[in-house]
Amino acid sequence: MDPRKKRIKDRTGIVAEMLSKGFRDGQIKRRMKAFYGVSTRTAQRDLARAREELRQSLGGTIDEHRATSLDTYRACLRDDDCPHAIKVKAQEAIDRLLGLNAPMKINQEVKGKIALVELLTSDRVMKLRDGNLN
Repeated sequence: MDPRKKRIKDRTGIVAEMLSKGFRDGQIKRRMKAFYGVSTRTAQRDLARAREELRQSLGGTIDEHRATSLDTYRACLRDDDCPHAIKVKAQEAIDRLLGLNAPMKINQEVKGKIALVELLTSDRVMKLRDGNLN
C-alpha cells in the first residue's frame, strides 16, 4: 500500500475511535493537528472519512440512523425513571437532529435604534442568557 494511503487509513481509524468515544469535532481536530501535524482541512477530511466508515459499518441510510436516534431520545423523554439531566441531553440531541440549533438573529436596541445584529448559535444564546460568555 502507498505510504500516503496508509497514513490516511491510520488517521481515519484513530478519528473513528475518537468519534466512538464521544470526542467533539474541535477536540479531534486539535489532537490531529498536535499529534500528526495535519492542517484543519485535512483533519476535517479525516473526520468525514471516519464518519462514512462508521455509517457503512452500521449499515442502513443516514435517515434510518436519524430515525433510530430520534426514537431512542424520545423514549428517554417519555420515561419517568430517566434522570432530568439525561432528559435535557436527549432534548438537545433531538434539537440537533431536527436542525433547531441553527444560527438565529439577535437584535440589541440602544436608544430606540438597532445597534447590533449578529448571528449566534443556540449554544451561544444559552451562554449569553446564563451570563457565561466563555
